Amino acid sequence: MTPYQRSPVQPLSLDSIVDVVNVYTDRDRAETFARLILGEAQAFGGRARILDVGCGRGLGANERTRLTSLEAIRACAIEFWGCEPDPGIVPTSLLDRFERGTLQSAMLPFTYFDIIYAHYVVEHVSDPSSFFQKVHALLRPGGRFIFMTPNAKHYFVKIARVIAAVGLETPILKLLHPGAAAVHYPTKYLVNDADVVERLARETGFSRCDFAYFEHGDLRSYFPRSLRWIPTGLERVLAGLRRPEHLPGLVVRLEK
Repeated sequence: MTPYQRSPVQPLSLDSIVDVVNVYTDRDRAETFARLILGEAQAFGGRARILDVGCGRGLGANERTRLTSLEAIRACAIEFWGCEPDPGIVPTSLLDRFERGTLQSAMLPFTYFDIIYAHYVVEHVSDPSSFFQKVHALLRPGGRFIFMTPNAKHYFVKIARVIAAVGLETPILKLLHPGAAAVHYPTKYLVNDADVVERLARETGFSRCDFAYFEHGDLRSYFPRSLRWIPTGLERVLAGLRRPEHLPGLVVRLEK
């Protein structure tokens, strides 16, 4: 196996930020998420079997990190797997094993992984119950599932859910954010509410469920430059009210 080098991306413990009102990730949300994955890997001595669900070209591949985040995860994995249903995507060469398909359809070994992660994937899941059951089956005892998704309680997501329900999601996205529209998949928003996640986790058999909330700069790109003061101002108001559960980014950690 190639001896991958440690990178400057530093681990971040989810436990250290669960009660923090606003972790601002304007610089790069993918890097922040990667740091949380690295923090989870420390529980396994920094050498874990890791699965990237909906891996695409790799975490950070389309962001300003230029794969630094993915390389950091690779460095702490004794095995690094990925699954991706899009037939047009060529996976990163950093993976040890790649399976074409959704989490439910991909050929993946049960009771095998220490860490499973998903970056902006679960909002596209149409059957949350079977998804959580498959994650639970794939994890070893003590394994963790960590994911980042748009927070259902945030005003932007509430609006987006209505737009998606009436079939205007893609046309509006093409108008406001052509770059994102090119790689956009239909959203369901069925499993990005903390109350729903907690219920599903309990029903599936997970022993622990933790949440953290983030503000990040991505929302500004959906507004014309002259109107970007709107999301900026609203985020500051929400942060000032000390209501982290209404920030746009939700991170969840489930432990088997």
